[in-house]
Amino acid sequence: TYSGFLRNDEIWGAFQISGENSRNYPVLRQAWSYLNDIIPHNEAIECQLSWIRNNSICIKQAEQNKDNFAVIEDNSHAFFVGNTKSASIFQQVRKMLSEEKVNVIKILSPFFDGDRLIGRLQEEFSPDTIHLVFDGSSPMPPNKTKTNWKAHLWDNGSRRLHGKAFQFECHGKNLFILGSANATCAAWGTTGSYDNDEACIIIESDTPKDYFSELGVNLSCDTEVVSSGRDGFPEQGNVGHSTLCHILSCFAGTDGTVCLTLDSVGSDS
Repeated sequence: TYSGFLRNDEIWGAFQISGENSRNYPVLRQAWSYLNDIIPHNEAIECQLSWIRNNSICIKQAEQNKDNFAVIEDNSHAFFVGNTKSASIFQQVRKMLSEEKVNVIKILSPFFDGDRLIGRLQEEFSPDTIHLVFDGSSPMPPNKTKTNWKAHLWDNGSRRLHGKAFQFECHGKNLFILGSANATCAAWGTTGSYDNDEACIIIESDTPKDYFSELGVNLSCDTEVVSSGRDGFPEQGNVGHSTLCHILSCFAGTDGTVCLTLDSVGSDS
């Protein structure tokens, strides 16, 4: 989107692949496998996937690569993960941290489901501190009901927070997760099932590397705020008929106007 490329505060993960011995092939193979799993297969799509596979040298080489992770510059390991039938993102993270004591969890997200995901992470990992970063437009910000939860308000002028990042800090290693998943149970699949198709990168570091600090996210105590958590999305309290509006066509007029053709369902007018 225009906002995603130019106006929002976003977080991107980029992996360059070149040559037969690229150390990033595992990420491409895992992403390619994920796409093949979630795409509904029919004759037309099978034809397109086959065309990509037959004409992409990188895909062929990635499928032959059997490494489980990509090695990035500081000898950290990178994985591609998504919500699949075999395991949700939450289950994969929990497995990676099964033998670790999580000391601190840092969460940066534009969307929360109140305290649901945070409460689940608190219950599962029992961290000493959870830092929560969100902006004022979050429809269901966390309530900060636990004394070890620290809330930080994102404020960058007119720019809207849309990046998502999670950091699990342990004694033996750190996990940094970036991608599409917001701080919600639906995105993480905390119950084993999941409602959202999400795609994320996990970076596992054997050193206490602070990716939040490298991104310029300052979580010092003087930035802490008291969040005004709400019980539900604002639109749940609206009175009146709901309206579903489909935009059928859109074009710019010669006089600078924009013309829309709409199809409204559920409206009185």
